[in-house]
Amino acid sequence: MSIKALFTYTVFAIALLMLSFGVEVKAQTATISVPANTSVTPGQDDVNIPITLSNNTGTIVGYVIEVQYNPQVIVPNDPARIQTGGTLTIPFDANTELGCLTATGITMNSATVNTLRVAVSCNPPITAANGTLIFIRFDVVGAGGTTSPLNFNVTTPAGGSPPTYFEFESGTPNQPTRVVPTTNNGTVTVTGATAASVNLAGQVLMANGRGLKNAQVRLTTADGTTRTVMSSAFGYYRFTDIQAGQTVTVEILSKRYGFQPRTVNVSGDISNLNFIAEP
Repeated sequence: MSIKALFTYTVFAIALLMLSFGVEVKAQTATISVPANTSVTPGQDDVNIPITLSNNTGTIVGYVIEVQYNPQVIVPNDPARIQTGGTLTIPFDANTELGCLTATGITMNSATVNTLRVAVSCNPPITAANGTLIFIRFDVVGAGGTTSPLNFNVTTPAGGSPPTYFEFESGTPNQPTRVVPTTNNGTVTVTGATAASVNLAGQVLMANGRGLKNAQVRLTTADGTTRTVMSSAFGYYRFTDIQAGQTVTVEILSKRYGFQPRTVNVSGDISNLNFIAEP
């Protein structure tokens, strides 16, 4: 067989192979979204937030989605971090071995940013163009007036895999096409009255009972924020507008005298958190 004939035969064979596996001519696309704003109330549990799929033009055999949130406002429900009932992610049936296998994980990036990861593999695949893909479930831990972003993580690390992607049938068994979707982020807002504010006060005393003036008094709140005031001429100090219900630590910073730090829960006003220098 001549080289020209061999080339023609090879091209023809490849074309037949592609047709037999149903390779799609058009580009595979998808958009995923969360609601622009979800309103919740303090202490609310089992909040279902839909991730919706739109503009799908391919056959989805699996997907991975990473959603970032503020753990001081909302936290994933435990153990049911997701819900598949009534969604395009059909619950897996152990008897028929059909449906979508799911797994979740949490990455604690920082004090204000955590990531919920959802990994899914589906048989039969998802062919719908639009619909609710899956629900992610959260419990509310933030006070009224606080907000949390719900941001899809689409930043691919250098030399790594994309954190959020869809796998589409490519026509070649076990070789899906990986595509990063278009994303629309949202926000969760905790409605209701903001947390009450309380005051904390006391006196810094020397061992003989006299007030110590110009002592630095430092207060550290639950989220690590610090505030410092100076004691008065008679050793009195005062902090105002502290969010009620949290645990705080108060310490005296003095080069001349030693004081033991105090940790207290500020559920209401405190007026006598006094410190006495160690002898």
